Amino acid sequence: MKWWQARQQAFATQLNDRELRLVRYILMGLVIASVGLAALHRTELSSGAVGVWMLMVGDYWAVRLAQRRVNFLVSLLLGYLGALVGGLGLLLGLGLIFRW
Repeated sequence: MKWWQARQQAFATQLNDRELRLVRYILMGLVIASVGLAALHRTELSSGAVGVWMLMVGDYWAVRLAQRRVNFLVSLLLGYLGALVGGLGLLLGLGLIFRW
């Protein structure tokens, strides 16, 4: 049991509050860049920006959930599942708006 608690604590302390704030700004910038690239009909670059966004959101949510004392594996699962759903929704929305 001690090993699991140590792993949970190490995962939850990967990023401090300042670094998490920076990650949020980067995520917002990636969404804005993706929308801009989709508006310019650069679909391959826009999809790439959404892919990077999905990976970063998964990491961000997993760390935030671990900081809130959610189980290590559950935080990973929920973080990446949420990122997958959000990324697919973003791709679908951009595709419908800009008619890829």
